[in-house]
Amino acid sequence: MAKRNHRPKKQSEIVHELVSQQVKEQVYINPEEKLFYDNADLKHMFNVSDKTLQRWRKSNLVPYFTLGGKIFYPVAHFKEKAKVL
Repeated sequence: MAKRNHRPKKQSEIVHELVSQQVKEQVYINPEEKLFYDNADLKHMFNVSDKTLQRWRKSNLVPYFTLGGKIFYPVAHFKEKAKVL
């Protein structure tokens, strides 16, 4: 039987896993109390395309972060902007 080489996880990997789990819980488990929107949410809310969202990100019009290849946007940003309107 071959030996498996298990290296200890780096601190950054552990943090990434924890944040990833928290984001998934907020986005998928508890949609009424979301902390983050994903692309599908914004496309539906603003009736825009993926390309438009990409331009917004590139122009720094919306804050975002990527996690596991998926893009997330903080709900607080949009709630704050809605108060101004």
